[in-house]
Amino acid sequence: MNSDCFFFKLISSVLIVLVIIVCWFAPLNYCSLIKPDEGRYAIIAREMVQSGDWIVPRMNSLQYIEKPPMHYWMTAISFSLFGEHEWSARLWSAIAGMLGILMMMWTARRIYGREVALYSGLLLSSSIFYVGLSRINTVDMGLTLFMGVSLMAMLLAQRDSASVKENRYWMYIVWIGLALAVLTKGPMGVILPAGVLFIYLLLTRSFYILKKLHLGVGLFIFSAIILPWFILVSQRNSHFLKFFFIREHVERFLTNTHNRDEVWWYLFPFVFLGILPWMFFLLVALISSTSSFFKNILSNIKNSKNTKNSKKDFKVNLLLTIWCFFIFIFFSLSSSKLPTYVLPIFPALALLLGQTIKRLSHRHFLYQVLTISVIALVALLFAPQIANYPAKYTTPQILYYNWSKWVIAAGLFWFLGSIISLVFAFYKKRLSSVTALSLSFLLATQIAMSGYEELAPSFSSSYAAKEIIPYVREDRHFYSIKMYDHTLPFYIKHPLTLVEYKDEMAFGIDEEPNKWVATVDEFKKRWRSEPGAMALLSKDMYQQFKNESLPMKFIFQDSRRTIILSP
Repeated sequence: MNSDCFFFKLISSVLIVLVIIVCWFAPLNYCSLIKPDEGRYAIIAREMVQSGDWIVPRMNSLQYIEKPPMHYWMTAISFSLFGEHEWSARLWSAIAGMLGILMMMWTARRIYGREVALYSGLLLSSSIFYVGLSRINTVDMGLTLFMGVSLMAMLLAQRDSASVKENRYWMYIVWIGLALAVLTKGPMGVILPAGVLFIYLLLTRSFYILKKLHLGVGLFIFSAIILPWFILVSQRNSHFLKFFFIREHVERFLTNTHNRDEVWWYLFPFVFLGILPWMFFLLVALISSTSSFFKNILSNIKNSKNTKNSKKDFKVNLLLTIWCFFIFIFFSLSSSKLPTYVLPIFPALALLLGQTIKRLSHRHFLYQVLTISVIALVALLFAPQIANYPAKYTTPQILYYNWSKWVIAAGLFWFLGSIISLVFAFYKKRLSSVTALSLSFLLATQIAMSGYEELAPSFSSSYAAKEIIPYVREDRHFYSIKMYDHTLPFYIKHPLTLVEYKDEMAFGIDEEPNKWVATVDEFKKRWRSEPGAMALLSKDMYQQFKNESLPMKFIFQDSRRTIILSP
C-alpha cells in the first residue's frame, strides 16, 4: 500500500516536472522576434559570432556599449552551438528563468522545508511576468538569475544553522553571482544587493554579519570576474567609462535622458498583475511581511538597550522583505522606468508567497482560490473583446481578431484549471490545488504568447524579410531612412545603414561617423549611383520620393514600412 502510494507520487511528480519543462522550452521558436529588445540583442550576438570580436559589442556594425556583454555572450554561444534561430536567440533567457526557479526551490527546501519549496516553485513558474520574460530575448532574466543566486546564496550562507565551511563557500557563490550580475547589466547588479544589506544591518544592528562576508576573498573573486572585460573594452575605446557609467547609469537614474519618465506608481501594476494568478496571495504576504518588518524594528529598538540578551539570529524573511521593497522603491524613484526593472524581486516574492500559502487556514485558502476562479471567468468572458480592439496606424484590427482566438483558448485553460484547483482546495488537497492552478496558468500564458505571432506583421520584420530576401545583396547598402526596425537585420542577415537617424546608436555613430548618412539629400545622391541598394522607409517618405520621381522599384509594403530597390 505504502509502496504503491510512493510510486504514484513519484510518477505524478515526474509528469508535472516534464509538463513544466515542455511548456517552458517548447514554444521558444513559435513566435517571431519582437522589436525592439529581441531584435537588438539577437543582432548584437550574431555580429559577435560573425566578427569574432567578443569584447566590443556591435549593432549594425556600430559600437553598442550601453550594457556589459554577458547576455550577448550567452546568446552568441547559443548561436554558435545551434545556429541562428528564434528559439536559440531566446534560449538563454529560458535557461536563466528555469535555473532561477531551481535555485530558489533549493534554498527554500534548505531553509523552510519541502512544502514551501514546492509552493514557491509552482508560484514562480506560473507567474505571468516571470514566465513571459523567460521566453523573450532580453537581459533582465539573466540579471534576475544572477541577483537571485546572490540572494539565495546569502540566505544559505548566513542562516543560523550554516557551518563555518558552508558560510564560506556560499559567500563565494554570492560574490560570483554579484560579478555576473554586473557583467549582465552593470553596477545595478551590485548596488541593489549592497543597498539591501546596508538597510538590513541598520535595522537589525547585526554588524557581526560583516565578519562573515569574506570581503577579502570575495572582492578578489568579484574583481577577477568583472575587471578583465572592463579593462579590455576601455583600452579599445577611451570614451567607454564616461559613456557607460555616467550617461547610461547616473544620468539614466537622475534625468529623463532616455525619455522613460513615468508617474511614481508606474511599476506597481507590473508587480501586482505580473504575479498573476497569485495577486491576492501577494496582498496577504505583503501585509504579513510588512507587519513582521515593523515588529522586527520595534524589537531591535528594545533589545538595543540590553546587548547581553540580544541574539545573533539571521532574519531571513526580513531580508526578503527589504529586497522587495528596496528594489521597487529604488526604481520607482528613478527618472527612467521600465516594467522589466522589477523582475529581480519576483524570486523573493515567491519565497514569501510560498510561506503564506502554507500557513493560510483552509477557509482563507479556499476563498483565495475561489476569487481567482471568478477572475478567470471574467477574463474568459472579456477575451473575445480583444477582437474589437480599435485598429492603430501600424496594427490592423484583423490582427487583433486573429490573436483573440488564442487569448480565448488561454482563458479557457485558466478557467478550467482554476475550477479543478477549487475542487482540490475544497477537499483540502492544497498542494494539488496549487499544482492545478499553476500548470493551467503556465499553459494559458504560453498559449497567449504563442498566439502573439498573429500580431507579428506589426511588431516584427519576419514576414517582410521573406518577401525581400531575394533582393538583398551583400555588396550593396540597405538604408534605413529616419527610422529603424530592430528585427530586420537579424532576418535578412545584413546591417542597415542609418539615414538621418541616430537614437540609441548615437554613440556608435559618433565613434564611426563614416558608417551612417547624415541627411536624406546625401542619401539620394548615393542612391542614384548604387544600383541594387535597398531602403527601408515610412509610407509618407515613400510617397515623397515618388512625388520627387526618385528612381526606385517598389518591393514591399505593410502597415509600418515600405521597402524599395534602386534600379
